[in-house]
Amino acid sequence: GNDLKMFVETALDYHGVAAETDVRDAFIDRVASADPTPFYIHSMCRSAGGKLTMADVKEMPSKAVEIWERAYTDLADGPQDLLQTLAILDTLDASANEGITRRVYRGVFDASDTEFAENIDYLLGAGWISKESSYRETRLVVHDVRLEAIDFELNDVYLDLSEYLLNDRSIRRFPNETGAVMNANFAIIDRVNHGIYDIR
Repeated sequence: GNDLKMFVETALDYHGVAAETDVRDAFIDRVASADPTPFYIHSMCRSAGGKLTMADVKEMPSKAVEIWERAYTDLADGPQDLLQTLAILDTLDASANEGITRRVYRGVFDASDTEFAENIDYLLGAGWISKESSYRETRLVVHDVRLEAIDFELNDVYLDLSEYLLNDRSIRRFPNETGAVMNANFAIIDRVNHGIYDIR
């Protein structure tokens, strides 16, 4: 929209990046589809080296993940753990309802509600996540590009997650059978990892 166009134009000017009109338009279109966040836009402008070309724009999709991967390695443990919680929920095909995310983060990473609130605010401000609210719930959303940049495998937290899913009674109170879905999908992944079940 117009707000994105104005932000991109301002960012290009701020970083002293020259670009032809057609290149600017292509840059705005690519940003809108790839990763329309201030962090990503400023990162691309900084890497342009004074002039943005059509070749730079065409390379943007592959660069998006690399930029967020570097940003991920710079995060403190708390924000990294919270992003890994969102990756867990995505892997288990569970909704990233804010309340569910808080309970899983607290249970798997031994974190407090205060740490959860502080890290949510940090990741919102840094452009890692956004919130989508309805009358029923608030969901935490991670763009696919940023989700791919999270350095995480389920095996990294296998024992802690397994213990949490088996022993935490609050899972039974998750809305929409989310707890049952998480347990069922974790069981499938567990069987695949042990060569018992082939999902192909």
